[in-house]
Amino acid sequence: MKFNSRFTTNLLLVWTLAFLMFHFERQMFWNTVISVGCMWAAILAIQYPAKFKTARAKAKQEKADEDEYWQVYQPAWEAVRHKWDPKKQWNEISTIPQEFRDEIREVNRKHRVMLKRRNNMDVD
Repeated sequence: MKFNSRFTTNLLLVWTLAFLMFHFERQMFWNTVISVGCMWAAILAIQYPAKFKTARAKAKQEKADEDEYWQVYQPAWEAVRHKWDPKKQWNEISTIPQEFRDEIREVNRKHRVMLKRRNNMDVD
């Protein structure tokens, strides 16, 4: 939760009101506490289905991204790598040909959206 001046001011006002009500109108204080608690529970109950639906959609999207990554992107990436370095001997960036880098960039561009969601990876 981000604390800003509006939140702090409202919190102090609520605390002051609660303090005064507790000391001078104790019955009204408990009625208010119970009312606020019931309203809070009702609001959470109303919001729960939407949060559950959003969480389920997010989990479904993550599974689809994982499937795309391992079944489509990774084999394409490995095919390009095998084409240019079948023995997997490259260990320095300076020895990698520009054509290989271009092909890898093209594979990354084709799967740009999935890579952004899955790895937060920006493709040039």
